[in-house]
Amino acid sequence: MPNLVTVAEGGVKDYEVTSWNGIFAPRGTPSSITALINAALREVLALPDVKQRLLELGIEARPSSPEELMALFKADVKKWDDVIINAGIEKK
Repeated sequence: MPNLVTVAEGGVKDYEVTSWNGIFAPRGTPSSITALINAALREVLALPDVKQRLLELGIEARPSSPEELMALFKADVKKWDDVIINAGIEKK
């Protein structure tokens, strides 16, 4: 599509949309359990065949800590809440 303009060329400044996946546990799950799950996930996501398959699916696995995931989650909630408010979209 040679005549298709980018979002920035279309006048939208600082446009960024990314997606991510995470695993959450119920509130109150002991930190020892979340640490165990996190360690196991890091181990699996570091396996060369798993990394390769995920890349084939267009996924770049970037394991994080439970605290980093929660910070990302909260930042995305705020970001999209601001987008909704600025766009005048009615919340239900």
